Amino acid sequence: MRWYEAASETFSPVLSTRARFARNLKDTPFPGSLDEAGKEKVFERIRSALSDLPLTFVPFDQASELEKNAYVQTHLASVALAREGRGAGLALSRDGESALLINEEDHLRLQVILPGKQLEAALEKGLALERKVEERLPVAYQAPWGYLTACPTNLGAALRLSVMIHLPALQLTGRLPALIEALNGSGVTVRGLFGEGSRGDGALYQISNQMSGEKTEQEILTDFARVLERVELEETRARDALADQDSVGLEDRVMRALGTLRYARRLSYGEFLDLYSRARLGRALGWKDLQGTAVLDRLLVEVTPAPMVLADASLAANAARDEERATRVRAALERKEN
Repeated sequence: MRWYEAASETFSPVLSTRARFARNLKDTPFPGSLDEAGKEKVFERIRSALSDLPLTFVPFDQASELEKNAYVQTHLASVALAREGRGAGLALSRDGESALLINEEDHLRLQVILPGKQLEAALEKGLALERKVEERLPVAYQAPWGYLTACPTNLGAALRLSVMIHLPALQLTGRLPALIEALNGSGVTVRGLFGEGSRGDGALYQISNQMSGEKTEQEILTDFARVLERVELEETRARDALADQDSVGLEDRVMRALGTLRYARRLSYGEFLDLYSRARLGRALGWKDLQGTAVLDRLLVEVTPAPMVLADASLAANAARDEERATRVRAALERKEN
């Protein structure tokens, strides 16, 4: 089951948690110093060494742009990896929770994505995957720097913990820029929905630690969990401020969004994100009429453009895709309400 298909038992502003490790092969130049032939040798070496693991390898020189975009929009691949061709690609686990990004900035980026706020579980599963890889491949490690990586900020444990988080109240109150500036100053980075260079559409952001340094994996987790608690608290305070300022106006805005989601006949993905964000804010406030919209968390990924077209080529045209998106949203909400 892919991470976005799992239903969360409790509401949280955190939609998913990711643990990602950067690893490079010993005595092998980083991908940025390799030509396509060199990258292809690395890819085949990794595929051969990990052949006994339950992984499906996807060489990107054999993948269409549509397929690559679908991997980006389901958060299995980065935008940078999608730009690559020969010698780059993915290795995907059968349970849909793990992926190895091959020959992006580093030879390997091992990542685990779990639904909701699961920092400990994501780290534990990521470490288990990383140990299996190290048992089969010699990786570059040198004291006192730790794991050697293409970017110096990843040296040490080479671990990035991140969450996808919904921050509508901070965005609406204008408090988000100051918080982002403060977080950046404390070694945490905030990016948009699809990572570096993307925007915070739908008030959705990715928050991750910036540097590993000399910290252990557990110390990184402890520090990141503390920062995340601060962000969640600031979102709660902003949410309360919105409700105190104009509760009727806020309810009107949220319920209008719910009405459009229930009855619209066409929805662009951008419009869906905006309406979804407002409806989710109503869920955060505990409003009874909005509890049935939890199903939209799954649709957040399923109605992105590339996966829709990949599954059905007849949806290549914007109008057809927008009609189908609206149909899926209406059907999902109707099933939940009935």
